[in-house]
Amino acid sequence: TGALEYDGYKLALTSLDTANRQDVVTSLLKDVTTITTSTTSAETTHYSSTIPSNTFGANRTLRMKILGNIKNNKGTSGTITYRVKYGGTTIYTAIHTLVDSLQIRAVEIKCEIQALNSATSQVASCESKMGGLTTTAGSGAAMQDHYYAQYRGLTLNTATDLGLVFTIEMSASSTNFVVITDSVIVEYL
Repeated sequence: TGALEYDGYKLALTSLDTANRQDVVTSLLKDVTTITTSTTSAETTHYSSTIPSNTFGANRTLRMKILGNIKNNKGTSGTITYRVKYGGTTIYTAIHTLVDSLQIRAVEIKCEIQALNSATSQVASCESKMGGLTTTAGSGAAMQDHYYAQYRGLTLNTATDLGLVFTIEMSASSTNFVVITDSVIVEYL
């Protein structure tokens, strides 16, 4: 038998031998700085951090969740390219097409990187969802786009510090074509 403990920061499973405490979920990084991009079509970093060496070793999972929204009111359709990079390798690319509209669309991006019983072998799965048009905060709308991909065969050495980066790239530069990232949470399991 054992206990589930919470210290205000993380959950841990503790067996009768308290030296064998295992974290269940740990929030590694959280960034709620709002980043807005509208006047460039160049690839732009919306989040960047370093995952410290030995964070998830041979058997852990790293999870990233990004929330934001987009609006295209420039008069024509446009595209937004989202990229997630880990250790300098692009593990996810998704291109969402947006029709011209005054309304905003909610965006959610999730990525998981799982160690495959080795500090140098991983698989990543990522998805991005873009909601339909809405003018009211908190109101639902049918999903417009949903992309999912896996990156198999990652061989990054997690015993070293590795960068985790989220970028956006817009097909046109316009004050009426806006991408906002509201929050990024990175945790490991």
